[in-house]
Amino acid sequence: MLQLLCVTHSGRGEIDTHALLAALPTDEDLRRLEGPLLSPAFQEQTALGAAIRLKELVDASRVLVQDGLNRVHGLTPIRPQIDRLLAGLIAWQAGKVDWCDLLTSALISGPTGCGKTMLARAFAAQACVPLVSTSYAECQKAGHLGQMLAALDTVVSEAIAKAPCVFFIDEIDSFADRMIQHRNSEYQRQVVNAMLVHLTRLAQVPGVIVLAATNHPEHVDPALRRAGRLDLHLRMRYPDRAGISAILRDALGPSAPDFGAAADLLIGVSGATAAGVARAALGIARQHARPVATDDLIDAAQEIVPAMSPGLLKRMAVHEAGHLLAAFQLFPTPPTSASIGPSGGTMELPIQPAITETDLRAAMIVRLAGWAAELATFGDASIGAGGTEQSDLALATRIAIDAVTRHALFGSDLLWTPVAPEHHLTMPKHLRLRVTDLLNAANAAARQLVADHPQAIETIAQALIEHRELDAGQIADLRARILDSARGAQNFEAMRESSGMMATRDCAKHPKF
Repeated sequence: MLQLLCVTHSGRGEIDTHALLAALPTDEDLRRLEGPLLSPAFQEQTALGAAIRLKELVDASRVLVQDGLNRVHGLTPIRPQIDRLLAGLIAWQAGKVDWCDLLTSALISGPTGCGKTMLARAFAAQACVPLVSTSYAECQKAGHLGQMLAALDTVVSEAIAKAPCVFFIDEIDSFADRMIQHRNSEYQRQVVNAMLVHLTRLAQVPGVIVLAATNHPEHVDPALRRAGRLDLHLRMRYPDRAGISAILRDALGPSAPDFGAAADLLIGVSGATAAGVARAALGIARQHARPVATDDLIDAAQEIVPAMSPGLLKRMAVHEAGHLLAAFQLFPTPPTSASIGPSGGTMELPIQPAITETDLRAAMIVRLAGWAAELATFGDASIGAGGTEQSDLALATRIAIDAVTRHALFGSDLLWTPVAPEHHLTMPKHLRLRVTDLLNAANAAARQLVADHPQAIETIAQALIEHRELDAGQIADLRARILDSARGAQNFEAMRESSGMMATRDCAKHPKF
């Protein structure tokens, strides 16, 4: 910086080095400033003025840097791993640990708009290191295969040259599984192979943290996802009510109005959508030349996310109540959160390893219990159980297909014959019948469970309507009210056993079992 100031602010190439050293930020602070931020400083008339301006810019950016990760909402489940990655990088920079002893990479997955890119930027800012980013599409636009691979090599080489830094690759699911055959399989294989080489190369460079983002982790080639290339899998989620409130507060400033009602309307939406609502509210207030009011937020929320009718809210609550009741009865540990909102209902479960046939039956029943609760309460069902690859029916179907084609369970042939999702419709008839029998048996068990506990469905649904969002403590209290400690243990074992017997009896009707 001193040499640069000699060129830009001294006709004779001489400056007062001691005065400038006293005025300039530290080397570490200067590294935090990216190119565009240097321009205002160099517009000063004197070298000393430029140094003072640089110090002001550093001080202004430090506030955002220190609070960077706290401004990314929805990190609660993965924040410990993020903090460990950050602490490891800082410890290595301080010479306290060898790079080979650290986890240095992660796959970040989550729905659209949950903040994956924002997390990568915040991580780099808080670590005070450069961010080097790219994507499959960014490299592909360079041209044909050779040019694309050259573009990928260039950006990886840039990250290595800038170490310590964060290398971020977005939409890594575009580097899809090489085992899936399609028209461009050979092209895809070469691109994925190149990415494998580059991830191995980056892993060997001290100081490079690799973060990769995707909405669909199941589509990423397994070799890319393995430890050593992407060590951790961090699953982000949409922000809860507290996170949405924080996003609104960040966008509207400390003098923001009460946003509790608006936050209730936005439960279940992405952080990007919540930020868009805040900008819309600012626009409404600007149009009327006044500060933002609570009504502005509510109006903006209803423009972007239309309010649900009482009937739809009730149906959504009953649907989620069915899932919760089945989870209470069939899983050893209760869900950790549940919510209903404009984008649908959600229920988050701790990892439940499905090892036995009984475990798999329980998982299918829990998936189908929302549909069963709607039928029992309203006499008909909505489309809420189906739709996307992550819908209740899709996930239950995947469990059943894997059980009979990958694991040879439920009396199926002792043969490993996995079926990719795109081939579900072309499965042999006998496999389709086995899967259908399993799903019908799980549905029958779910409907019986719901029919036996109508008051429990109503209690859970009313709690969801009242709070819109239930945390782990509220869910534990609900579970205790519905299943007391003694009878709950009996119900858990009895329901698992009875659901398994029901499934076995139904499956036995088909000669293939």
